[in-house]
Amino acid sequence: MKQQNLILSIATSAFLLIACSAAQAEGRAKFKGAKTNASGGVSSVQGGAAAGPNGNAGARGRFTTTDGQGNASSTSGGAVRGANGGVGVRAGQTSVNSDGSASQQSGAAVSTANGSGSTSGGFTRGADGTVQGGRSSSASGTAGGRFSSSSSYATGQ
Repeated sequence: MKQQNLILSIATSAFLLIACSAAQAEGRAKFKGAKTNASGGVSSVQGGAAAGPNGNAGARGRFTTTDGQGNASSTSGGAVRGANGGVGVRAGQTSVNSDGSASQQSGAAVSTANGSGSTSGGFTRGADGTVQGGRSSSASGTAGGRFSSSSSYATGQ
């Protein structure tokens, strides 16, 4: 539950930074910290935010935890806002397990005066080394252009 609260805090901070168009301050801030956790591993958090002239701003954050048994998980996200009103966001989650299995999921989206786009996907690797995954992407322009793509892969294909 604490991990979810931390991720929610990072996401909320990024959202507020990007959404707050009235703020004209410039500068940057960074944070990071780590401590041992109840699982015998380490939990760490890091992130930063910056604001520039004309409304440019960005924020990012990452939370990583291990359990002392060879398992690790990391969740990250970020957001940017341009002076022209364009925004972009991304988020991802990666897990690596002591048995050799792993997974990754991520997504991103962008919206500008000229169009928008998004992508999402990921992969899994089993303890036996088999891999499968895929990604879907789409974009559209204000002039009516459209793009859509979907791909998948698996060991042995």
